[in-house]
Amino acid sequence: MKKILMAVMFLFVAQTSLEARCDTYAIVQGLDYYGDNFLAVRTGPGSHYRKIDELYNRDVVRVCEWRGKWLYVKYSGGRYGWVYRRYLRIR
Repeated sequence: MKKILMAVMFLFVAQTSLEARCDTYAIVQGLDYYGDNFLAVRTGPGSHYRKIDELYNRDVVRVCEWRGKWLYVKYSGGRYGWVYRRYLRIR
């Protein structure tokens, strides 16, 4: 029971600390109108992770973490996910 409580507290602290760092804004831009026309939001920092949502040109996100060319972002509705950096303009 003690181990479970410690694990839950660790996850809570980890999530809270990630949310606290989401202080940089970015705008989705440069998506090809004749191509996919969306930026995939994924469960992890890479194209091999599962797609969970889509963002479009002019959508605003908050950047929480950077991992190479991938950004962990918070976007509409308080949702989180990983997106490819190339299609974001940091503000």
